[in-house]
Amino acid sequence: FTDIDECLAIPSVCGPNSTCTNTQGDYSCSCQSGFTVTNSSLKISISNPCTDFNECLAIPPVCGPNSICNNTQGSYNCSCSDGFTATNASLPISISNPCTDINECLAIPSVCGPNSTCTNTQGDYSCSCQNINECLAIPSVCGPNSTCTNTQGDYSCSCSDGFTVTNSSLKISISNPCTDFNECLAIPPVCGPNSICNNTQGSYNCSCKSGFTATNASLPISISNPCTDINECEHTLAACGPNATCTNTYGSFYCTCLDGMGVEHPNLPISVSNPCIVPKSVYDGELQIDLFNNASVNYLLNALHYIVLPYTLGSINLLEVSKTTVCALNSTRYDCKCESGYVWPTTICNANPMCDIPVGGTCGCIQALPSEGPLCQKDTNECNQNLSVCGENSYCTNEIGSYSCFCLNGFTATNTSLPVSINNSCTGK
Repeated sequence: FTDIDECLAIPSVCGPNSTCTNTQGDYSCSCQSGFTVTNSSLKISISNPCTDFNECLAIPPVCGPNSICNNTQGSYNCSCSDGFTATNASLPISISNPCTDINECLAIPSVCGPNSTCTNTQGDYSCSCQNINECLAIPSVCGPNSTCTNTQGDYSCSCSDGFTVTNSSLKISISNPCTDFNECLAIPPVCGPNSICNNTQGSYNCSCKSGFTATNASLPISISNPCTDINECEHTLAACGPNATCTNTYGSFYCTCLDGMGVEHPNLPISVSNPCIVPKSVYDGELQIDLFNNASVNYLLNALHYIVLPYTLGSINLLEVSKTTVCALNSTRYDCKCESGYVWPTTICNANPMCDIPVGGTCGCIQALPSEGPLCQKDTNECNQNLSVCGENSYCTNEIGSYSCFCLNGFTATNTSLPVSINNSCTGK
């Protein structure tokens, strides 16, 4: 017997897209590259032929990532997606020579054009214009009294402290600028009660009304540190003068004379410069006072404390009132006598009496008597000798052998438990 070569049959016993191999007494079929048997459980034949194998459905993809697979009859071809290129352009695209991103931003000239920024992305790119710092413009795009903040591709404006935009419904700009905000119109008032608010450009300042002072003088006046009433009557003598009663009121005070006292100028308010004194009518007629009695002399001194001498009381021409004694010496004792031009109202001359201070404010002892002592001594007016003896914001009142200090209206001693002095001066509240 001779072998029959089945592979010579036409049509082929293996069907299309196949390769037939003759063997001794038989043959075998195989699919050509790019093809596969229709039913892999059956033998390749004209009734179970080889058909195209779609490589593009393979997992992993035969072309690799970022590629496009195009199936063809018995084969396929690969191309890169837009924005990608083969890693090695001289080799076919495949899973081992995949498509990688093209950096378009490296192109010359730039793909985005001049004055721009190119940003590469995976398989693509984006372009943006370079940022302009509008805040460097002169004049400012935001107008005066404002702050300009540059942002990417834009800018924003805000008003400086103490200013507000002219029209709040529009954007701050050179045509809608920031103008002064009048804090003094705020409700509740920014300065608090009993105060005066003064608006300034971009700010304000506060002051207390007359008769009021800040609660804490070391802090600015505000709604949390408001103006409170000054009690001027804490130092009655400084506010109203002697022989008066001081009554504090909200933001002020008023003075009333003690019973039997009156002011020299009734059309003016009671004060240090218009104090309460014994009315002239008290002295109409006869004036009787025991000048040898210290209490009587002190009463007269207090009553006439603010009277400018010389002063006429009825028929008495009062030149000076004093507790200083002028003495004369005889063989056995000290006698009192008045200076030339002065007389006692009686002929009585008791031992150690009080005599008027001679004109000039001094009491000179008669020759041969000591210049100091309990009877004959010279009074020194400390208030005239040293104008600052009491310190600032005060006034001085001379007394026989001493002096007293008082604070002016609106001031008080640093330490109210001690007398006013240069070391305990008067300060504002």
